[in-house]
Amino acid sequence: MTKVLFLDAVAKYRAGKLPLSAPLNVLKAWIIRFNEEYLMQQTFFEPYPETLMEIDVTAQDREKNYWK
Repeated sequence: MTKVLFLDAVAKYRAGKLPLSAPLNVLKAWIIRFNEEYLMQQTFFEPYPETLMEIDVTAQDREKNYWK
């Protein structure tokens, strides 16, 4: 991942074309890649416990075509 990819994600976020999670995921990848312990501890990158972010998808929801 390059600086250009990150800056492109930020620009698209500012324009409303990408969610905030896109540039954050690039940052998280760099944090893991370079083993930045201090940044790994920051709640900004993981604000909620993983169990709170689980999505309960029912069989009915899986059959819906949201792209129509």
